[in-house]
Amino acid sequence: MSKFNLFDYTEQLVKDLIPIKHKTLLRAFGVEELLDFQAKISRISQRCLIAVNGYDAEASQADSDSKLMLPQYAIIVVQPCTTTDENTIFKAAEECSVVTEEIYKKLLIDVKTNDTALRNKPLSNVKFAGIGPIGDNFYGSVVYFSVTENYNFKLTPELWQQ
Repeated sequence: MSKFNLFDYTEQLVKDLIPIKHKTLLRAFGVEELLDFQAKISRISQRCLIAVNGYDAEASQADSDSKLMLPQYAIIVVQPCTTTDENTIFKAAEECSVVTEEIYKKLLIDVKTNDTALRNKPLSNVKFAGIGPIGDNFYGSVVYFSVTENYNFKLTPELWQQ
């Protein structure tokens, strides 16, 4: 069973989701990188999707032979706001939250569907939140989640001195 690749998965979401108008996926190394996202997002004038990879992870060892890794992912939907007016920001977050909820539904379906990257990889630690500002007044919604993956805890001999 291969490891879930968020960037590959979200590339397809960008293509398939009608509300995502900017059809180039934006990628972030971690949520902290979003603070310096100005250069990547400044030329965009439409609703867009940002994928934050799962390099942050938790490990689980429930006293069994089956060890688990829980990478932390985020899928963010944001749109530009022409003003910092509170009502405009709340409207953008509300419109984007409709899309993040739809993405969550797709994730749940893909866990149960054959031939998907998420097949038999249950989601956990799911959380929705508003987000912004990112760059120059982009506001929206984010869904955070973990994907439960089996973890091979055997050592790699090539990485150890004998």
